Amino acid sequence: MTILVLGIVYGNAQTIDVVTGVIGPWEILANGDELFISEHLGNKISKIDINDPNPTAVEVIAGVTWPNGLVLDGNDLYFAENGGVKIFKIDITDPNPVLSEVVTGLDAPDDLVLVGNDLYITENSGSSISKIDITDPNPPIIEVVSGATWPTGIVLYGDDLYIGEHSGSKISKITITDPNPIITDVLTGLNSPTGLVIYEDELYYSEYAANRISKLDLTDPNATPVLIATGVINPALMALDGDVLYIAEYGANKISKIDLSNLGLNEFNTSDLKLYPNPSNNFISIIGLDDDTNYTIYSAAGARIQFGNVNAGAKIDIQSLASGLYLLQLDDRSLLKFVKK
Repeated sequence: MTILVLGIVYGNAQTIDVVTGVIGPWEILANGDELFISEHLGNKISKIDINDPNPTAVEVIAGVTWPNGLVLDGNDLYFAENGGVKIFKIDITDPNPVLSEVVTGLDAPDDLVLVGNDLYITENSGSSISKIDITDPNPPIIEVVSGATWPTGIVLYGDDLYIGEHSGSKISKITITDPNPIITDVLTGLNSPTGLVIYEDELYYSEYAANRISKLDLTDPNATPVLIATGVINPALMALDGDVLYIAEYGANKISKIDLSNLGLNEFNTSDLKLYPNPSNNFISIIGLDDDTNYTIYSAAGARIQFGNVNAGAKIDIQSLASGLYLLQLDDRSLLKFVKK
């Protein structure tokens, strides 16, 4: 497979806060009207009612060290204890759930995917993907593949398990039906890829250090990544509930969401704003701007290049920028393209 090097097409999605005040949220899992949250820094699992317009996180169980990945099998909620070496499970129907140890001896387990009876596990420090049989009362840990660089989020698409290699700056994949799977690069040049979900044959992924969400069409071998949202703070793992994408914003201590059914790509919310001159060598001004606003300039590769505050009539200095295409994003999420000569 041809390795894709990052070159982003821009889209525009509005993120909406769901709940704040959760402590270092890392993973989320939707189950009916409830959203379970692993509070990595809070050392607990909590949940909210997603139908509540002002939900409050309710503690499900505490006393676990850096809980991360979550997966549900019937009423059993499995989760990875990243700060330990274990996978636990609890019965979510029990008002006073008790921790039940499933397996120990892992190396910083992170995300989980259940395929039949096989629970696939990313091991951060172990640089590997492992699996266990959850029907076995004393399951052995079976290494599926090694050599991944700080593997974090995983998601299954057909027989392919996609892997976010957090420190490897890439997304890779393996075929789980292969008795000797080989890691294949899918997308390189990323900035700490972390969470992965599949929605309508497209791979949505978060970049923890770049504060953004993008997507890649898996049906097109020549697809270009599309930037979906920026300004999410250290997005970790994500979850889908129908058309709604939930995002654990680790650095903002909150859960936010995007309605993917309303996602309009390449539709720039420029209202009556325009940039002048465009193209430009030295400075740009925003015509139609009435109030002070914060701005961020992104490169064509999606990297944050420059940020600041601009008021009506003021100029933004772009003399230091290299020649090329850029995107100016304003606080109200208006997006404007310009070219530096």
